[in-house]
Amino acid sequence: MTTIPVGINEISGFKSLNISPQPFTNYCEINITDEDPHISEYRVYDISGREITFGTTLEGMHKQIRLNTTQWDKGIYFIRIKNLNSGISQTSKLLKQ
Repeated sequence: MTTIPVGINEISGFKSLNISPQPFTNYCEINITDEDPHISEYRVYDISGREITFGTTLEGMHKQIRLNTTQWDKGIYFIRIKNLNSGISQTSKLLKQ
């Protein structure tokens, strides 16, 4: 049996950040573990730098962002997530197929 990875785990500004599935088609889910429980904001940009969507997370150590991507074109996107209290931010790549 072969195991195929279906997401990307990144450790950087936040304690952990997991994007799945990656690549995605109709939705993408980002799970964040943050040592600061305050609200975070997120912004998604296409490859040309145009903002596609934005929003905020709920407070808590474990935050979840679920993006409906049915209207997005196939391609590369970037999500920037920033904790509004600590200022910690991280940018990650998203791939729509």
